[in-house]
Amino acid sequence: TRRLTNAVTAAELVDALLGEGPFTVFAPSDQAFGGLGSSLEELFADPTGELSDILLYHVVHGYVSVGLLEEFAPAEISNLNGARLVVRRSGVNIILDDNSGAFTTIEQSIPCINGIV
Repeated sequence: TRRLTNAVTAAELVDALLGEGPFTVFAPSDQAFGGLGSSLEELFADPTGELSDILLYHVVHGYVSVGLLEEFAPAEISNLNGARLVVRRSGVNIILDDNSGAFTTIEQSIPCINGIV
């Protein structure tokens, strides 16, 4: 997404994500960024702070495709912030859940130079 690309660049994470990988980025949609409302401007005001933390929350080390998640759900994985994410099924959907009430529905896998989005 355009906002994700802008956020990764602003948070100075491009070099890190091009580093020793592979990485999997569970990319928030532009709609998810839009849901942040006015706080989005605040996040971009200090991009290496909370914005960086939010982005790293959506990244895990390794090549984790939708197919792999489907095969091993339920399972736990760790993001680059060190948090544990629970991979589970909900009907036909694959969900990443951090047990705080926040979750992400995984829709597709897009191979990239240094991992998968």
